[in-house]
Amino acid sequence: MISKALKITISFISVISLFSCRTIDMETVSQVPEAEEIDSGTMDYLVEDKLKVQDVEDTVFVVEKVVYRPELPVVNTEPKTEPGMETVKESYSQAVVQPADYKNGAIVYQYNENQVYEVYTEPYQLTDIILEPGETVIANPLISEDEQVWELTAGVGRDGTTGESIQHLFLKPVLPGLDSTFIVITDRRTYHFRIMSFDDIHMAMVRFKFSKVKDGWNSTALNTYVSGEFVQATDPNMLSFDYKITYNIFKKPDFLPKRIYDDGKQTYIEVDESVLHKELPVLFNESEELMNYTVKGNLFIVPRLITKATLRLDGKKVTIEKKKTKKED
Repeated sequence: MISKALKITISFISVISLFSCRTIDMETVSQVPEAEEIDSGTMDYLVEDKLKVQDVEDTVFVVEKVVYRPELPVVNTEPKTEPGMETVKESYSQAVVQPADYKNGAIVYQYNENQVYEVYTEPYQLTDIILEPGETVIANPLISEDEQVWELTAGVGRDGTTGESIQHLFLKPVLPGLDSTFIVITDRRTYHFRIMSFDDIHMAMVRFKFSKVKDGWNSTALNTYVSGEFVQATDPNMLSFDYKITYNIFKKPDFLPKRIYDDGKQTYIEVDESVLHKELPVLFNESEELMNYTVKGNLFIVPRLITKATLRLDGKKVTIEKKKTKKED
């Protein structure tokens, strides 16, 4: 009986012990803190986030009135270049001819009425510009610089073969570094120069080559002349070009003759073809009497020889004179 009671008591105690005790997995317990542990980076983020929230709550933002500020235009400090200016620069750069040909001590240029020729000079040295035999300067040469910095003189020589007079122009600069324009007008053509001065270089002589056909002429004009409705052959050796023209350089007429010659019977005045599309000038002789002429192509044909005559139109005039021969002098 006692034994049975003891067993019941032990069983009761065991049940109480079973419900009053809890089994703990130590491995699991040791892992819980690791799962719940927050790394330092996360903690910094949370702290920073908290601070940010706190800042937003404590900060007062003041919104100013919106002011419109228009965008300022971009100012171009470079000088404005007009299309016309570019055209002028391009035209001049193409017109200027630099020395490329020479014969012994002379620089040789092929003449073209639309080109500008460079001439290099040096202080204390003379540069001799030599014109075509028989060519005569009919107006004072013009230099863009003050005459005090350029010395210009002239002289006349003779062709050793033909005996024709040769015009020489002598240039000498006073100092280096000059860059000027120089224009020479003769009874045959107009020359345009760009004259420059240097410390240690100069051209001793400057000559020109001319086309075999006279400037402004074609072979037909040289070998024929027009009479009435017929074209008659003429020996070029019988043509005389010994004429000179005079006009006001400040009132240069559109009808300025390109060439004047005669065949011993008639006088031929060649003009630019553009003249034929305008009012034609009137021709007067030395006694101020009206002279008739006919027009064939771009030639004014006067049915007699001219000693002195004048073409006039709109207040402009060109005086034509036959040069005197040695016998006449």
